[in-house]
Amino acid sequence: MATSFPTSLDTAGGTLRTDIASTTDMNASGFEHDELHVNVHGAALALEAKVGTGASTPVADAVLMGTGTGTSGWDTSPTFKGTVTLGVNDTGVDLVCYGAADGAYMKWNQATDDLQLVGAAGLDIAGDIDVDGTANLDAVDIDGAVQIDNTVTVGIDGTGHDVLFYGCTGTNGYMLWDEDTDDLILGTASKLGLGATSPSYPLHISTTDNRPIGIVSSASGSYLDMRDTATTGEGYVSVGAVGDAMKLIAGGSIRATLTSTGLGIGTIAPSDKLHVADATTTVSGTQIWAEGRYGGYGAGVSFASATSDGGTLKEMAKISGDGDAAWTTDAATQDASLRFFTCLDGTLAEKMRIKGDGNVGIGTDAPVGALDVNGAIHFENGTNRYISYRAANADILFSFDSGDFYLQDLTNSTHWFYTGNSARLTISDSVVNCVGEFTAGTKTFDIAHPTRGGDWRLRHASIEGPRHDLIYRGTVTLSGGTATVDLDEASNMTDGTWEALCRDPWTMVASSGNAVEWVLDGKTLTVTSDTADAVCSWIVMAERHDPQVYSEAAPSADNDGHFITEFEREASPPPAPPEEAEEAAT
Repeated sequence: MATSFPTSLDTAGGTLRTDIASTTDMNASGFEHDELHVNVHGAALALEAKVGTGASTPVADAVLMGTGTGTSGWDTSPTFKGTVTLGVNDTGVDLVCYGAADGAYMKWNQATDDLQLVGAAGLDIAGDIDVDGTANLDAVDIDGAVQIDNTVTVGIDGTGHDVLFYGCTGTNGYMLWDEDTDDLILGTASKLGLGATSPSYPLHISTTDNRPIGIVSSASGSYLDMRDTATTGEGYVSVGAVGDAMKLIAGGSIRATLTSTGLGIGTIAPSDKLHVADATTTVSGTQIWAEGRYGGYGAGVSFASATSDGGTLKEMAKISGDGDAAWTTDAATQDASLRFFTCLDGTLAEKMRIKGDGNVGIGTDAPVGALDVNGAIHFENGTNRYISYRAANADILFSFDSGDFYLQDLTNSTHWFYTGNSARLTISDSVVNCVGEFTAGTKTFDIAHPTRGGDWRLRHASIEGPRHDLIYRGTVTLSGGTATVDLDEASNMTDGTWEALCRDPWTMVASSGNAVEWVLDGKTLTVTSDTADAVCSWIVMAERHDPQVYSEAAPSADNDGHFITEFEREASPPPAPPEEAEEAAT
Protein backbone atom coordinates (compact mmCIF):
# COMPACT_ATOMS: atom_id res chain seq x y z
CA MET A 1 0.00 0.00 0.00
CA ALA A 2 1.44 3.35 -1.01
CA THR A 3 1.46 6.37 1.22
CA SER A 4 0.53 9.75 0.00
CA PHE A 5 2.58 12.58 1.66
CA PRO A 6 0.88 15.88 2.19
CA THR A 7 2.22 18.35 -0.26
CA SER A 8 2.68 20.92 2.52
CA LEU A 9 5.51 18.82 3.94
CA ASP A 10 7.39 18.91 0.67
CA THR A 11 7.36 22.56 -0.13
CA ALA A 12 11.05 23.15 0.64
CA GLY A 13 12.13 21.52 -2.58
CA GLY A 14 13.36 18.30 -1.04
CA THR A 15 13.26 15.06 -2.92
CA LEU A 16 11.45 11.99 -1.71
CA ARG A 17 12.36 8.49 -2.64
CA THR A 18 11.69 8.15 -6.35
CA ASP A 19 11.29 4.44 -6.27
CA ILE A 20 8.05 4.47 -4.32
CA ALA A 21 5.27 3.74 -6.74
CA SER A 22 1.63 4.20 -6.08
CA THR A 23 1.24 0.47 -6.02
CA THR A 24 4.28 -0.24 -3.80
CA ASP A 25 3.27 -2.33 -0.79
CA MET A 26 4.79 -1.07 2.50
CA ASN A 27 5.46 -4.69 3.37
CA ALA A 28 7.41 -5.24 0.22
CA SER A 29 11.04 -6.04 0.49
CA GLY A 30 12.96 -2.90 1.30
CA PHE A 31 9.80 -1.10 2.38
CA GLU A 32 9.03 -2.72 5.78
CA HIS A 33 6.87 -0.75 8.29
CA ASP A 34 9.84 -0.09 10.60
CA GLU A 35 11.73 1.75 7.92
CA LEU A 36 12.22 5.41 8.56
CA HIS A 37 10.97 7.90 5.98
CA VAL A 38 11.72 11.59 6.12
CA ASN A 39 10.41 14.55 4.23
CA VAL A 40 12.41 17.51 3.05
CA HIS A 41 12.29 19.11 6.54
CA GLY A 42 13.58 16.01 8.32
CA ALA A 43 10.18 15.30 9.90
CA ALA A 44 10.13 11.65 10.87
CA LEU A 45 7.22 9.28 10.55
CA ALA A 46 7.26 5.94 12.44
CA LEU A 47 4.86 3.78 10.52
CA GLU A 48 2.89 1.01 12.12
CA ALA A 49 2.12 -2.14 10.24
CA LYS A 50 -0.86 -1.84 8.03
CA VAL A 51 -1.23 1.89 8.63
CA GLY A 52 -4.37 2.90 6.91
CA THR A 53 -4.80 6.08 5.03
CA GLY A 54 -6.16 9.01 6.92
CA ALA A 55 -6.77 12.65 6.54
CA SER A 56 -4.13 14.32 4.46
CA THR A 57 -4.68 17.79 5.96
CA PRO A 58 -2.04 18.42 8.76
CA VAL A 59 -3.01 19.53 12.29
CA ALA A 60 -0.82 22.01 14.19
CA ASP A 61 1.26 20.58 17.09
CA ALA A 62 0.08 17.05 16.26
CA VAL A 63 1.66 13.70 15.46
CA LEU A 64 0.29 11.31 12.83
CA MET A 65 -0.58 8.22 14.83
CA GLY A 66 -2.09 4.93 13.82
CA THR A 67 -5.38 4.07 15.44
CA GLY A 68 -4.84 0.33 15.34
CA THR A 69 -7.96 -0.11 13.25
CA GLY A 70 -6.30 0.22 9.87
CA THR A 71 -6.48 4.01 9.77
CA SER A 72 -4.24 6.88 10.92
CA GLY A 73 -4.85 10.44 12.11
CA TRP A 74 -3.22 13.58 13.62
CA ASP A 75 -3.06 13.34 17.48
CA THR A 76 -2.19 16.30 19.81
CA SER A 77 -2.06 13.96 22.87
CA PRO A 78 -0.40 10.83 21.62
CA THR A 79 0.07 7.72 23.73
CA PHE A 80 3.17 5.66 23.15
CA LYS A 81 2.82 2.00 24.11
CA GLY A 82 6.45 1.12 23.72
CA THR A 83 9.87 2.50 24.53
CA VAL A 84 10.55 6.01 23.34
CA THR A 85 14.23 6.70 22.76
CA LEU A 86 15.58 10.15 22.03
CA GLY A 87 19.02 10.29 20.50
CA VAL A 88 21.62 7.57 20.71
CA ASN A 89 24.27 6.71 23.32
CA ASP A 90 26.72 9.63 23.73
CA THR A 91 24.65 11.77 21.38
CA GLY A 92 21.52 13.02 23.02
CA VAL A 93 18.89 15.67 22.61
CA ASP A 94 17.15 18.01 25.06
CA LEU A 95 13.66 17.17 26.25
CA VAL A 96 11.54 20.00 27.70
CA CYS A 97 8.16 19.47 29.42
CA TYR A 98 6.31 22.69 30.18
CA GLY A 99 3.82 23.17 32.99
CA ALA A 100 0.78 25.37 33.36
CA ALA A 101 2.65 28.14 35.23
CA ASP A 102 4.66 30.64 33.28
CA GLY A 103 8.33 29.69 33.22
CA ALA A 104 7.78 26.32 34.96
CA TYR A 105 9.13 23.31 33.16
CA MET A 106 11.11 20.09 33.48
CA LYS A 107 14.11 19.74 31.20
CA TRP A 108 16.48 16.94 30.40
CA ASN A 109 19.63 18.85 29.54
CA GLN A 110 21.67 16.63 27.19
CA ALA A 111 24.71 18.91 27.50
CA THR A 112 25.02 18.47 31.29
CA ASP A 113 23.20 15.14 31.61
CA ASP A 114 20.89 16.71 34.24
CA LEU A 115 17.18 16.51 34.90
CA GLN A 116 16.23 20.06 35.88
CA LEU A 117 13.10 21.43 37.52
CA VAL A 118 12.85 25.13 36.72
CA GLY A 119 10.61 27.90 37.99
CA ALA A 120 7.56 26.77 39.96
CA ALA A 121 7.96 23.19 38.91
CA GLY A 122 7.92 20.60 41.67
CA LEU A 123 8.50 16.88 42.09
CA ASP A 124 5.55 14.97 43.48
CA ILE A 125 6.50 11.35 44.20
CA ALA A 126 3.68 8.85 44.69
CA GLY A 127 5.78 5.76 44.21
CA ASP A 128 9.43 4.74 44.29
CA ILE A 129 12.25 6.30 42.34
CA ASP A 130 15.45 4.38 41.75
CA VAL A 131 18.38 6.48 40.62
CA ASP A 132 21.49 4.55 39.57
CA GLY A 133 20.60 1.72 41.89
CA THR A 134 19.67 -1.89 41.62
CA ALA A 135 16.87 -1.89 44.14
CA ASN A 136 14.38 0.54 45.65
CA LEU A 137 15.29 1.17 49.29
CA ASP A 138 12.79 3.94 49.92
CA ALA A 139 10.71 6.38 47.98
CA VAL A 140 13.92 7.99 46.68
CA ASP A 141 17.21 6.08 46.44
CA ILE A 142 20.04 8.35 45.32
CA ASP A 143 23.65 7.16 45.09
CA GLY A 144 25.28 10.54 44.57
CA ALA A 145 25.41 14.15 45.63
CA VAL A 146 22.13 16.09 45.90
CA GLN A 147 21.88 19.89 45.92
CA ILE A 148 18.56 21.47 46.82
CA ASP A 149 18.31 25.22 46.41
CA ASN A 150 14.90 25.70 47.98
CA THR A 151 12.58 24.54 50.77
CA VAL A 152 12.16 20.80 51.36
CA THR A 153 8.96 19.74 53.14
CA VAL A 154 8.39 16.17 54.32
CA GLY A 155 4.78 15.39 55.16
CA ILE A 156 2.19 17.94 56.28
CA ASP A 157 1.44 19.52 59.63
CA GLY A 158 0.01 16.83 61.93
CA THR A 159 1.00 14.00 59.63
CA GLY A 160 4.73 13.53 59.37
CA HIS A 161 7.29 10.97 58.27
CA ASP A 162 10.63 9.77 59.61
CA VAL A 163 13.74 11.23 57.99
CA LEU A 164 16.88 9.15 58.51
CA PHE A 165 20.46 10.04 57.56
CA TYR A 166 23.10 7.33 57.91
CA GLY A 167 26.82 7.85 58.32
CA CYS A 168 29.59 5.57 57.12
CA THR A 169 32.16 5.51 59.94
CA GLY A 170 30.61 3.19 62.49
CA THR A 171 27.62 1.44 63.98
CA ASN A 172 24.80 3.74 65.21
CA GLY A 173 26.12 6.66 63.24
CA TYR A 174 22.93 8.35 62.07
CA MET A 175 20.57 11.29 62.48
CA LEU A 176 16.85 10.56 62.70
CA TRP A 177 13.80 12.78 62.72
CA ASP A 178 11.31 10.53 64.55
CA GLU A 179 7.81 11.56 63.52
CA ASP A 180 6.20 9.44 66.25
CA THR A 181 7.88 11.39 69.11
CA ASP A 182 8.65 14.59 67.16
CA ASP A 183 12.32 14.23 68.22
CA LEU A 184 15.60 14.76 66.41
CA ILE A 185 17.85 11.86 67.44
CA LEU A 186 21.58 11.29 66.92
CA GLY A 187 22.93 7.77 67.11
CA THR A 188 25.46 6.95 69.86
CA ALA A 189 28.35 7.07 67.38
CA SER A 190 27.39 10.54 66.09
CA LYS A 191 28.41 14.01 67.28
CA LEU A 192 26.80 17.36 66.68
CA GLY A 193 29.18 20.17 65.81
CA LEU A 194 27.95 23.74 65.84
CA GLY A 195 30.74 25.77 64.29
CA ALA A 196 33.06 22.77 64.78
CA THR A 197 33.96 20.84 61.63
CA SER A 198 35.45 17.93 63.59
CA PRO A 199 33.43 17.74 66.81
CA SER A 200 35.23 16.08 69.72
CA TYR A 201 32.17 15.77 71.96
CA PRO A 202 28.57 14.63 71.51
CA LEU A 203 27.76 18.37 71.39
CA HIS A 204 30.69 20.56 70.33
CA ILE A 205 30.16 24.30 69.95
CA SER A 206 32.90 26.45 68.48
CA THR A 207 32.12 30.14 68.12
CA THR A 208 33.51 33.61 68.68
CA ASP A 209 30.30 34.54 70.53
CA ASN A 210 30.81 34.76 74.32
CA ARG A 211 27.36 33.25 74.81
CA PRO A 212 27.42 30.12 72.65
CA ILE A 213 24.33 28.57 74.28
CA GLY A 214 21.04 30.21 75.22
CA ILE A 215 18.32 28.27 77.06
CA VAL A 216 15.01 30.14 77.26
CA SER A 217 11.78 28.85 78.77
CA SER A 218 8.35 30.43 79.03
CA ALA A 219 7.80 28.51 82.28
CA SER A 220 8.85 29.65 85.77
CA GLY A 221 12.47 28.55 85.69
CA SER A 222 14.72 27.21 82.95
CA TYR A 223 16.83 24.18 83.96
CA LEU A 224 19.57 22.08 82.39
CA ASP A 225 19.09 18.50 83.60
CA MET A 226 22.08 16.15 84.03
CA ARG A 227 22.18 12.47 84.95
CA ASP A 228 24.09 9.23 84.57
CA THR A 229 23.10 5.61 85.00
CA ALA A 230 23.08 5.98 88.81
CA THR A 231 20.98 9.16 88.99
CA THR A 232 17.56 8.58 90.56
CA GLY A 233 15.61 10.37 87.86
CA GLU A 234 14.74 13.54 86.03
CA GLY A 235 15.28 16.76 87.98
CA TYR A 236 17.57 15.23 90.61
CA VAL A 237 20.69 17.00 89.33
CA SER A 238 20.04 20.30 87.54
CA VAL A 239 21.29 23.83 87.13
CA GLY A 240 18.97 26.57 86.02
CA ALA A 241 17.73 30.13 86.10
CA VAL A 242 14.74 31.33 88.12
CA GLY A 243 14.27 35.02 87.56
CA ASP A 244 17.66 36.67 88.07
CA ALA A 245 18.94 33.85 90.33
CA MET A 246 20.83 30.69 89.44
CA LYS A 247 19.79 27.48 91.19
CA LEU A 248 21.75 24.30 91.75
CA ILE A 249 19.67 21.18 92.40
CA ALA A 250 21.13 17.95 93.80
CA GLY A 251 19.16 15.00 95.09
CA GLY A 252 15.96 16.59 93.84
CA SER A 253 16.20 19.69 96.10
CA ILE A 254 17.70 23.16 95.73
CA ARG A 255 21.12 23.12 97.44
CA ALA A 256 22.61 26.46 96.34
CA THR A 257 21.31 29.77 95.04
CA LEU A 258 23.43 32.49 93.44
CA THR A 259 21.88 35.98 93.43
CA SER A 260 23.20 39.49 92.92
CA THR A 261 23.79 39.60 96.69
CA GLY A 262 25.87 36.44 96.98
CA LEU A 263 25.92 32.65 97.13
CA GLY A 264 23.43 30.95 99.42
CA ILE A 265 23.99 27.34 100.48
CA GLY A 266 20.96 25.98 102.30
CA THR A 267 19.09 29.26 101.74
CA ILE A 268 17.46 30.77 98.65
CA ALA A 269 17.92 34.34 99.96
CA PRO A 270 21.61 34.92 100.81
CA SER A 271 22.25 38.03 102.90
CA ASP A 272 25.99 38.31 102.11
CA LYS A 273 28.62 37.19 99.59
CA LEU A 274 28.51 33.71 101.17
CA HIS A 275 25.57 32.65 103.32
CA VAL A 276 25.51 29.09 104.65
CA ALA A 277 22.34 27.98 106.46
CA ASP A 278 21.45 24.71 108.16
CA ALA A 279 17.89 23.91 109.21
CA THR A 280 18.83 20.88 111.30
CA THR A 281 18.74 21.00 115.10
CA THR A 282 22.08 19.26 115.65
CA VAL A 283 23.99 20.51 118.68
CA SER A 284 27.53 21.58 117.70
CA GLY A 285 26.61 21.14 114.05
CA THR A 286 28.90 22.45 111.30
CA GLN A 287 28.17 24.01 107.93
CA ILE A 288 31.68 24.40 106.48
CA TRP A 289 34.35 21.70 106.37
CA ALA A 290 37.97 22.74 105.74
CA GLU A 291 40.40 19.89 105.12
CA GLY A 292 44.18 20.23 105.23
CA ARG A 293 46.82 17.78 104.08
CA TYR A 294 46.87 14.43 105.83
CA GLY A 295 49.07 14.07 108.92
CA GLY A 296 47.57 16.94 110.93
CA TYR A 297 48.63 19.81 108.69
CA GLY A 298 46.77 23.10 108.88
CA ALA A 299 43.24 23.73 107.64
CA GLY A 300 41.68 27.14 108.05
CA VAL A 301 40.34 30.39 106.71
CA SER A 302 42.37 33.44 105.62
CA PHE A 303 41.20 37.06 105.44
CA ALA A 304 43.03 39.26 102.92
CA SER A 305 43.00 42.67 101.26
CA ALA A 306 44.86 44.24 98.36
CA THR A 307 47.18 47.14 99.10
CA SER A 308 45.52 49.12 96.31
CA ASP A 309 43.17 48.68 93.38
CA GLY A 310 44.86 45.81 91.55
CA GLY A 311 47.75 45.85 94.05
CA THR A 312 49.45 43.11 96.05
CA LEU A 313 47.16 40.84 98.06
CA LYS A 314 48.11 40.66 101.75
CA GLU A 315 46.74 38.53 104.56
CA MET A 316 45.06 40.55 107.31
CA ALA A 317 44.24 37.66 109.60
CA LYS A 318 43.65 33.92 109.59
CA ILE A 319 42.30 31.11 111.73
CA SER A 320 43.71 27.64 111.35
CA GLY A 321 43.51 24.26 112.97
CA ASP A 322 46.87 22.51 113.31
CA GLY A 323 47.99 19.25 114.80
CA ASP A 324 50.32 19.68 117.80
CA ALA A 325 52.49 16.98 116.21
CA ALA A 326 52.35 14.64 113.23
CA TRP A 327 49.07 12.72 113.21
CA THR A 328 48.87 8.98 112.72
CA THR A 329 46.09 6.45 113.12
CA ASP A 330 47.01 6.31 116.83
CA ALA A 331 44.51 8.47 118.72
CA ALA A 332 47.22 9.45 121.20
CA THR A 333 48.91 11.51 118.43
CA GLN A 334 45.73 13.30 117.41
CA ASP A 335 46.06 16.49 119.48
CA ALA A 336 45.27 19.76 117.73
CA SER A 337 45.05 23.48 118.48
CA LEU A 338 43.04 26.34 117.05
CA ARG A 339 45.36 29.23 116.18
CA PHE A 340 44.45 32.89 115.64
CA PHE A 341 46.71 35.20 113.59
CA THR A 342 46.55 38.96 113.07
CA CYS A 343 48.71 41.38 111.09
CA LEU A 344 50.80 44.12 112.73
CA ASP A 345 53.07 46.38 110.71
CA GLY A 346 52.63 44.11 107.69
CA THR A 347 53.65 40.93 109.53
CA LEU A 348 51.19 38.14 110.22
CA ALA A 349 51.79 36.47 113.60
CA GLU A 350 49.93 34.19 115.98
CA LYS A 351 48.24 36.07 118.83
CA MET A 352 46.07 33.44 120.51
CA ARG A 353 45.92 29.66 120.71
CA ILE A 354 43.32 27.26 122.07
CA LYS A 355 44.97 23.96 122.92
CA GLY A 356 43.41 20.55 122.64
CA ASP A 357 42.96 20.39 126.44
CA GLY A 358 40.92 23.62 126.34
CA ASN A 359 43.62 25.92 127.74
CA VAL A 360 43.67 29.34 126.09
CA GLY A 361 46.95 31.17 125.58
CA ILE A 362 47.10 34.87 124.71
CA GLY A 363 50.61 35.94 123.90
CA THR A 364 51.81 32.40 124.56
CA ASP A 365 51.54 29.21 122.51
CA ALA A 366 51.90 26.93 125.54
CA PRO A 367 49.18 27.89 128.04
CA VAL A 368 49.43 26.08 131.37
CA GLY A 369 45.99 27.10 132.68
CA ALA A 370 42.47 27.59 131.45
CA LEU A 371 43.52 31.17 130.56
CA ASP A 372 47.18 32.04 130.28
CA VAL A 373 47.89 35.67 129.36
CA ASN A 374 51.35 36.98 128.62
CA GLY A 375 50.71 40.72 128.74
CA ALA A 376 48.45 43.36 130.24
CA ILE A 377 44.72 42.65 130.66
CA HIS A 378 42.06 45.30 130.30
CA PHE A 379 38.51 44.66 131.45
CA GLU A 380 35.79 47.22 130.95
CA ASN A 381 32.04 47.38 131.00
CA GLY A 382 31.14 50.96 130.31
CA THR A 383 32.89 52.88 133.09
CA ASN A 384 33.46 49.70 135.11
CA ARG A 385 36.17 47.11 134.66
CA TYR A 386 35.77 43.70 136.10
CA ILE A 387 36.82 40.08 136.16
CA SER A 388 34.29 37.43 137.05
CA TYR A 389 35.44 34.01 138.22
CA ARG A 390 33.05 31.18 138.80
CA ALA A 391 33.75 27.70 140.08
CA ALA A 392 31.79 24.95 141.77
CA ASN A 393 32.47 26.44 145.19
CA ALA A 394 33.08 30.12 144.44
CA ASP A 395 31.66 33.08 142.57
CA ILE A 396 34.23 35.88 142.72
CA LEU A 397 34.04 39.29 141.13
CA PHE A 398 37.03 41.62 140.76
CA SER A 399 36.01 45.07 139.61
CA PHE A 400 37.18 48.65 139.21
CA ASP A 401 34.58 51.36 139.57
CA SER A 402 35.44 55.05 139.37
CA GLY A 403 39.00 54.36 140.56
CA ASP A 404 38.00 51.98 143.38
CA PHE A 405 38.92 48.31 143.45
CA TYR A 406 36.34 45.77 144.61
CA LEU A 407 36.73 42.12 145.51
CA GLN A 408 33.55 40.22 146.07
CA ASP A 409 32.94 36.56 146.79
CA LEU A 410 29.28 36.07 146.08
CA THR A 411 29.34 32.55 147.51
CA ASN A 412 31.71 32.37 150.52
CA SER A 413 32.12 34.73 153.53
CA THR A 414 35.90 34.28 153.85
CA HIS A 415 38.58 35.08 151.28
CA TRP A 416 42.18 33.92 151.32
CA PHE A 417 45.08 35.55 149.50
CA TYR A 418 48.17 33.43 148.93
CA THR A 419 51.79 34.20 147.99
CA GLY A 420 54.58 31.65 147.92
CA ASN A 421 51.96 28.90 148.45
CA SER A 422 51.10 30.40 151.85
CA ALA A 423 48.07 32.36 153.02
CA ARG A 424 49.08 35.99 153.55
CA LEU A 425 45.73 37.71 153.97
CA THR A 426 42.38 36.48 155.16
CA ILE A 427 39.23 38.54 154.80
CA SER A 428 35.99 37.50 156.42
CA ASP A 429 32.73 39.37 156.88
CA SER A 430 34.22 41.77 159.44
CA VAL A 431 37.88 40.82 159.88
CA VAL A 432 41.00 41.36 157.79
CA ASN A 433 43.96 39.25 158.91
CA CYS A 434 47.41 39.85 157.50
CA VAL A 435 50.04 37.16 157.99
CA GLY A 436 53.44 38.85 158.23
CA GLU A 437 53.90 42.60 158.13
CA PHE A 438 51.32 45.19 157.27
CA THR A 439 52.88 48.34 155.90
CA ALA A 440 51.18 51.60 155.10
CA GLY A 441 52.07 55.25 154.81
CA THR A 442 49.63 56.00 157.65
CA LYS A 443 47.39 53.77 159.75
CA THR A 444 43.95 54.88 160.76
CA PHE A 445 40.56 53.55 161.49
CA ASP A 446 37.47 54.90 159.82
CA ILE A 447 34.01 54.18 161.25
CA ALA A 448 30.51 55.52 161.07
CA HIS A 449 30.21 58.48 163.45
CA PRO A 450 28.65 57.20 166.66
CA THR A 451 26.66 60.38 167.39
CA ARG A 452 26.29 62.55 164.27
CA GLY A 453 24.80 59.88 162.04
CA GLY A 454 24.04 60.40 158.35
CA ASP A 455 27.11 60.26 156.09
CA TRP A 456 29.46 61.42 158.84
CA ARG A 457 32.52 59.28 159.63
CA LEU A 458 34.92 59.15 162.61
CA ARG A 459 38.60 58.55 161.96
CA HIS A 460 41.52 58.01 164.40
CA ALA A 461 45.22 57.54 163.79
CA SER A 462 47.12 54.54 165.09
CA ILE A 463 50.01 54.84 167.60
CA GLU A 464 53.32 54.53 165.81
CA GLY A 465 56.91 54.30 167.06
CA PRO A 466 60.40 52.93 166.31
CA ARG A 467 59.75 49.63 168.09
CA HIS A 468 57.39 46.68 167.97
CA ASP A 469 55.78 47.87 171.23
CA LEU A 470 52.92 46.18 173.05
CA ILE A 471 50.82 48.21 175.53
CA TYR A 472 48.95 46.78 178.51
CA ARG A 473 46.99 49.05 180.84
CA GLY A 474 44.32 48.94 183.51
CA THR A 475 43.00 50.09 186.92
CA VAL A 476 43.30 48.34 190.29
CA THR A 477 41.97 49.19 193.81
CA LEU A 478 44.34 48.40 196.63
CA SER A 479 43.22 46.33 199.57
CA GLY A 480 45.12 46.91 202.80
CA GLY A 481 47.54 49.07 200.81
CA THR A 482 48.55 46.44 198.28
CA ALA A 483 47.34 44.76 195.01
CA THR A 484 48.72 42.44 192.33
CA VAL A 485 47.93 42.37 188.60
CA ASP A 486 48.43 39.23 186.46
CA LEU A 487 49.08 40.62 182.96
CA ASP A 488 47.86 37.43 181.24
CA GLU A 489 44.65 37.47 183.24
CA ALA A 490 44.16 41.24 182.88
CA SER A 491 44.59 40.89 179.11
CA ASN A 492 42.40 37.79 178.81
CA MET A 493 45.36 35.72 177.57
CA THR A 494 46.42 32.18 178.34
CA ASP A 495 48.88 31.86 181.19
CA GLY A 496 52.42 32.38 179.92
CA THR A 497 51.44 34.32 176.84
CA TRP A 498 52.67 37.71 178.06
CA GLU A 499 56.14 36.44 178.80
CA ALA A 500 56.26 34.67 175.43
CA LEU A 501 55.45 37.92 173.63
CA CYS A 502 57.31 40.60 175.58
CA ARG A 503 60.78 41.70 176.53
CA ASP A 504 62.32 44.86 177.98
CA PRO A 505 59.11 46.04 179.74
CA TRP A 506 58.52 49.56 180.98
CA THR A 507 55.92 50.22 183.72
CA MET A 508 54.17 53.21 185.29
CA VAL A 509 51.51 53.36 188.10
CA ALA A 510 49.71 56.44 189.34
CA SER A 511 47.01 57.23 191.91
CA SER A 512 45.48 60.65 192.31
CA GLY A 513 46.74 62.30 195.56
CA ASN A 514 48.49 59.15 196.72
CA ALA A 515 52.07 57.97 196.65
CA VAL A 516 52.46 54.53 195.14
CA GLU A 517 55.25 52.06 194.48
CA TRP A 518 55.32 49.09 192.05
CA VAL A 519 57.38 46.14 191.04
CA LEU A 520 57.03 44.08 187.79
CA ASP A 521 58.25 40.54 188.17
CA GLY A 522 57.66 38.50 185.05
CA LYS A 523 54.01 38.81 184.26
CA THR A 524 53.04 39.98 187.81
CA LEU A 525 52.73 43.67 188.65
CA THR A 526 52.66 44.44 192.45
CA VAL A 527 51.43 47.89 193.60
CA THR A 528 51.69 49.26 197.18
CA SER A 529 50.64 52.52 198.88
CA ASP A 530 50.22 54.01 202.32
CA THR A 531 46.63 54.58 201.36
CA ALA A 532 44.99 51.28 202.06
CA ASP A 533 42.26 51.58 199.44
CA ALA A 534 43.96 53.72 196.85
CA VAL A 535 42.70 53.47 193.25
CA CYS A 536 45.64 53.14 190.89
CA SER A 537 46.00 53.33 187.07
CA TRP A 538 48.78 51.26 185.56
CA ILE A 539 50.46 50.84 182.17
CA VAL A 540 53.04 48.30 180.99
CA MET A 541 54.86 48.65 177.66
CA ALA A 542 57.16 45.98 176.22
CA GLU A 543 58.84 45.11 172.92
CA ARG A 544 57.67 42.04 170.99
CA HIS A 545 60.01 39.09 170.70
CA ASP A 546 57.73 36.29 169.47
CA PRO A 547 58.92 34.06 166.55
CA GLN A 548 56.93 36.05 164.02
CA VAL A 549 59.13 39.09 164.59
CA TYR A 550 62.23 37.02 163.74
CA SER A 551 60.73 35.29 160.69
CA GLU A 552 61.26 36.15 157.02
CA ALA A 553 57.65 37.28 156.95
CA ALA A 554 58.72 40.30 159.08
CA PRO A 555 61.62 41.82 157.13
CA SER A 556 61.38 45.03 159.17
CA ALA A 557 63.24 43.36 162.13
CA ASP A 558 66.82 42.18 162.37
CA ASN A 559 67.95 38.73 163.46
CA ASP A 560 67.59 39.81 167.12
CA GLY A 561 64.06 40.98 166.53
CA HIS A 562 64.88 44.66 166.82
CA PHE A 563 62.87 46.95 164.55
CA ILE A 564 64.80 48.34 161.57
CA THR A 565 63.76 51.95 161.24
CA GLU A 566 65.77 52.92 158.15
CA PHE A 567 66.32 50.78 155.04
CA GLU A 568 66.98 50.96 151.29
CA ARG A 569 64.27 49.50 149.03
CA GLU A 570 65.29 46.32 147.23
CA ALA A 571 61.96 44.95 146.05
CA SER A 572 60.21 46.12 142.86
CA PRO A 573 57.91 49.11 143.19
CA PRO A 574 54.22 48.39 143.55
CA PRO A 575 52.30 47.96 140.26
CA ALA A 576 50.81 51.03 138.68
CA PRO A 577 47.04 51.60 138.65
CA PRO A 578 45.23 50.02 135.69
CA GLU A 579 45.16 53.25 133.63
CA GLU A 580 48.91 53.76 134.07
CA ALA A 581 49.58 50.10 133.29
CA GLU A 582 47.69 50.40 130.01
CA GLU A 583 49.68 53.48 129.03
CA ALA A 584 52.95 51.74 129.92
CA ALA A 585 51.98 48.70 127.85
CA THR A 586 51.12 50.93 124.90
